[in-house]
Amino acid sequence: MSLRPVAGSSRATSEILGLVFAFALVVSVIATAQLAMTPALTAGDEADHQHRVTADLAELDSAVFAAAGTGDAGRVAVDTDVSYPERYLLVSPPHATGTFATDSVGSVTLSNATAVGAASVYWDGTDRVFQTESLVYYPNYAERTTETLHVESGVAYLSAGDGTEVVHRQSLVRGTDITLVLLEDELDGQTVAGQTVRFAAVTSSDRTLTVRSGSDPLTITVPTTLSEETWQDLLADEPYVTDVTYAPAGPGTDHAELTVKLAPGLYDLHLARVSVGSSETGGYGIAEGADDDATDSVAYLVLESPNGTWVPNGGRETVVVRAFDRSGAPVAGAELTWTDGTYGTVSAPDGVITDEDGRVELRYQATDTVTDAISDDSMTVSLAGDPTKSVTVVFEIRRFDEEVDLYED
Repeated sequence: MSLRPVAGSSRATSEILGLVFAFALVVSVIATAQLAMTPALTAGDEADHQHRVTADLAELDSAVFAAAGTGDAGRVAVDTDVSYPERYLLVSPPHATGTFATDSVGSVTLSNATAVGAASVYWDGTDRVFQTESLVYYPNYAERTTETLHVESGVAYLSAGDGTEVVHRQSLVRGTDITLVLLEDELDGQTVAGQTVRFAAVTSSDRTLTVRSGSDPLTITVPTTLSEETWQDLLADEPYVTDVTYAPAGPGTDHAELTVKLAPGLYDLHLARVSVGSSETGGYGIAEGADDDATDSVAYLVLESPNGTWVPNGGRETVVVRAFDRSGAPVAGAELTWTDGTYGTVSAPDGVITDEDGRVELRYQATDTVTDAISDDSMTVSLAGDPTKSVTVVFEIRRFDEEVDLYED
C-alpha cells in the first residue's frame, strides 16, 4: 500500500515559503534603502547644518574682531549640535556635536616699527614679540567632508578636507592699515551641544599707533595654518607689500610662518588682545586699588601735558600722565609714583591709580622761596615697582616781584 501526499499540507508549506521569501525581499529592500538612501539624506541634513553653523561662525569672528576695537565683551551661540531626524524604516546616525579648541600657535613679531610721537619710547624699531593662539572649530559629521574654521592672527577661514580654503576675513595688511588681533584663553575641545563662545577684550583701543620704518623695511611675522598659495593670492594686490615669504611647518608643529615686508612709509598699527573661551569679562576696568595684572601690563608712560611749562613762584601746575600697554591701549588700574622736584612738591588729588583712559592727574606746587629770577626744576613719574618705566616733567620757576628783573644780564 503506497502513501499519497496530502494536498492541504503542500499548500501550507508553499504559503510559509512565500511569506519567508516576501519577508526576505522586504528586508533586502530596507537594507538596500538603508545603504543607498541614508547616506544621501544624512549628507543633506549635514549640508543644511553646515550653512547654519557657517553663519554663526562668521558672526563669532566678526564679534571677536570688533571687540578688539570697542573693548566690548559678549557671547555668540553657535549651532554645534547636529540632529538627524527619525525616518520610517531607516536608521539615522546618532546626534553629534562639533567642538571648539584653542591652539597655542606661537608668536607674532613686528620688526623695524618706530612710532610717531610719544609711543616711540617703546616702539623704537626694536623687535616686538607677542604670544598668540588660534581658535579652531571642528564639525562632527557622519557623511559630509569636514570643514574646520580657523581664526588666527590676521585671518579667518574655512578649510575643507579636500584642501579647499575659503577666507572670511583678511586683516593683516589692508593698504596702510596693519591689524593684529591676538587670541588667548583656553577652550579644551569638549563636546558641548549648543556651544556659547564668550569673548572679552583684554586690551583694546579705538586708537591706532602711527608707525614708520627706517632704512630696513617694516616686517610682520605671524604663525599660520593657511596655505602659502592662499596667502600669496590675498596679498598680491596690496600696493605696499614688497615681499611675502612662507616657511612651512617644521617638526613638532602644524603651523607655518608667514613673513610680510612693507615699503617705507607711515602705517596705522592696530594691535589688541581678546580672550576667547570661558571668561565672561575682560579688560582691566577701573580699580579702587592697584591691579597687579594692570601694573604688569604697562609698557610705557607718556606725558599728555606740555613739557617745559613755566610756573610762578608759589604757583601750581596740573600734569597728566598716561599709562599704555604694548599694543598702545590705555591701561586702567595701574599705580604710579613720583619724586618731588627741588623747588616744588607733587600730589595726586584724585588718587594714584590710572582711570579707564589710563590717566593720572598730578599737581605740582612750587615753593614761594625761590630766590633766582628763573630756576629750572623737574619731577619724575614712574610705574610703581618699576622705575624704568617713567617720564620726566620739566618746569621753569619764575619770580615776579619789583626786586627781580627777569631779563637782567
